[in-house]
Amino acid sequence: MAVVAFAVSAAIVVLGVRQAMRDYALEEAREKAEIIAARNLAVHDYFTHELKPSVFPLSRGTQGDDYFDPRWMSSSYAVRGMQDYFNERFEGEDFYLKDAAINARSPRNEADAIEAAFLAEMNEAGQLLTRSGVREIDGKPFFYVMRDGERMIEECLVCHGDPADAPADLVASYGAERSFGRKVGDFSSVVSIRVPLADAYASADRTAGVLSGWLIAAMLVTFAGVTVYNRRAVVAPIKSVRDQARAIASDTEVVGAEVSITGAREIEQLGEAFNEMSHRLKQLVDSLEDRVAERTEDLEMTNEELMNQVAEREAAEDLLVKQAEELERYHFQLEELVEQRTKQLEEANEELLAATRAKDLFMANMSHELRTPLNSVIGFGDVLLSGLAGPLTEEQQRQIQMIRDSGRHLLELVDEVLDLSRIETGGDRIDVDTFDAAATIAKAVRSLEPAAENKGITLSYKLPDSVMMRSDERKLRQIVLNIVGNAVKFTDVGAVTVVGRVLRDDFVIAVSDTGPGISDAHIDDIFQVFWQFSGADRGKPRGAGLGLAIALRMAEVLGGTISVRSELGSGSTFEVVLPLAAPTDGTHPQE
Repeated sequence: MAVVAFAVSAAIVVLGVRQAMRDYALEEAREKAEIIAARNLAVHDYFTHELKPSVFPLSRGTQGDDYFDPRWMSSSYAVRGMQDYFNERFEGEDFYLKDAAINARSPRNEADAIEAAFLAEMNEAGQLLTRSGVREIDGKPFFYVMRDGERMIEECLVCHGDPADAPADLVASYGAERSFGRKVGDFSSVVSIRVPLADAYASADRTAGVLSGWLIAAMLVTFAGVTVYNRRAVVAPIKSVRDQARAIASDTEVVGAEVSITGAREIEQLGEAFNEMSHRLKQLVDSLEDRVAERTEDLEMTNEELMNQVAEREAAEDLLVKQAEELERYHFQLEELVEQRTKQLEEANEELLAATRAKDLFMANMSHELRTPLNSVIGFGDVLLSGLAGPLTEEQQRQIQMIRDSGRHLLELVDEVLDLSRIETGGDRIDVDTFDAAATIAKAVRSLEPAAENKGITLSYKLPDSVMMRSDERKLRQIVLNIVGNAVKFTDVGAVTVVGRVLRDDFVIAVSDTGPGISDAHIDDIFQVFWQFSGADRGKPRGAGLGLAIALRMAEVLGGTISVRSELGSGSTFEVVLPLAAPTDGTHPQE
């Protein structure tokens, strides 16, 4: 494994050195290319901004408009000539430099496909671009750079605009087709440079090979030295400890013998630890016989105790066989008793069902017997108060008003008792329909506005524009009326606010008031049937204590819940959470 580790490390080092040398060669090529490009652009700038503007007026005055000399009138010609001189002085460097153009006058300047595409991209973008990288050409690697070359200015159009305006000598030399039709601002050429990398890569590989050879040699020498040292200083002492341990394992007479090893501090500590272990093992062997004798005595005592327990167990089993018959008799008596109790429970269950049916029948009859006269009383009261039966005195109006209000209160109480009875007996089914829950709640709240105005408190609501719910619209309206009506009833100063929002698959309705609040001691009582607030500060209890109980049970029937947060003296907030789609088991959907 160590040899493999050394070989892998050597390979990693060789590859790292080779890559580093190649990166250095690539960076050197990049610097050369930048120098050549900067020199080429400097020549273009000099010709464009210095030489041409100065010499053109002189040449026209002495030579005429038809005169053309590419040596000073064409920066591309000058760059090409300078490159030839440059290559003569650096024969070993196979640099590639081209002032590449599309439809160039000189074949040496004609752009290849890649250069032409870059020139077109630069003209389309309308800005300077630079591209570089490594390309393989004819099987050899080159570092290439392409960047902006000559850009047309007004003076350039003399030779590159309309052939009719160009010097006659130029047209005679190059013809009237190539390198004409340029526009001011166009990039007419790109500077294309290629720096060969083959020799640099080969040199990098040779250098990396030499360095790697020396490194591998050094690593092999180090590995050999470490191996020899380990065998003498580590392996030999460990073998000594191993042999002594085997001897102790095979012969107890050798227990307590020591080993003598020298070497590194850790090896010496290993020997010391082994010798200490050998001494302790000797002490353990010496005391083992005494411990065996003690253990044998303990086992004999335990065996005697077990024998006594077995005898007692046998006696107990005999006693159980004397008691088995009595238990069997008790078993038969128990079966007879269970049969009697089962019969009694069945009879009690039948009586309970009969009582339930009687109660339902009573509630149904009471619904009719109570509602009919109550509605008549309320109706006659309305007729008398309207004056249709003749004028009334102020005292008569007050008394009839009290009769009518008491009748309405009694009718509400009857309705609440009947609703509660139907819910608790399971007779109140869900009538599922699809409706706008926000509109239903808004309508219910608005129906309570007169009661709030009579008390001088503000009743407001904030609901979404539309919330489609598939549930029982009547029960939703009853829940809202009970909760909001309860808040209006117990709020004497301030406001009652209703806020609705959709939370995932639920519709959450929060009813907040500025009433007296509920103490922590009573917070769990408010949903109990017939429970009412009382106390000196509350006055006479209002209502029958059924509104919140009915609201909670209706919410649970619809698959929801009602919770309350309150602080004594600071008001309360009731939060109703109902699913947008109520459960449909056992319901009667509307057609």
